[in-house]
Amino acid sequence: MDLVSCIITNYNNSEYITKAINSIKKQSYQNIEIIVIDDNSTDNSLKILSKIHNIKVYVNKKNIGLFLTRNKAIKLAKGKYISFMDSDDIIDLNKIENDIKYLKENDKIWVVSKFVRINEKNKIITKPEYCVTAFTAEKNIFNLVGYFYNTRFGGDVEFWERIKILIPDKIGYREEVEYFALDKNNGKQLTKQYNYDLRIKFLNKFREEHKKLYLLL
Repeated sequence: MDLVSCIITNYNNSEYITKAINSIKKQSYQNIEIIVIDDNSTDNSLKILSKIHNIKVYVNKKNIGLFLTRNKAIKLAKGKYISFMDSDDIIDLNKIENDIKYLKENDKIWVVSKFVRINEKNKIITKPEYCVTAFTAEKNIFNLVGYFYNTRFGGDVEFWERIKILIPDKIGYREEVEYFALDKNNGKQLTKQYNYDLRIKFLNKFREEHKKLYLLL
């Protein structure tokens, strides 16, 4: 059974991180290492993490943001496969097993399933859609297409767009809803249009770079 490195990046989510880690520990897939990288939290996250067994904890000396922290975690990972999760989210107990099974049976190296947003009472508040954060992939994918860009926003969206250009035949999509993202604002703060506009604004920054990628194919 191949090792899967489950990576959790954390910043000031002490209230939720234990639940997130437990959702990985309860996975039906058994060969997992859990890597938690704390991005210089100012709450009591480290105190909580110090009491949780069978996880690997790393701490950034200064806050560097989500995507540089993920890049750091990727390099520390020992697994053939890597799976990401945010520190205030949870996953279905079969998600990792289903991801790995899909990758092997369909000759893919990257797969994403659908997610829903939940409130703090675990009530679903959005319709299912694909979650570019919640993917599982062979670690080798980062040698093929590069790592996350150094940006504070939208790096996962850009990465998704990049792999669709460079390795379209090696990425897969599962319809199952197995990722549950906590929405602390209960869907009230950011509208769909606002999120969409932010994504478009970010991706426009890389439009020329993506065009160059197309020309290289």
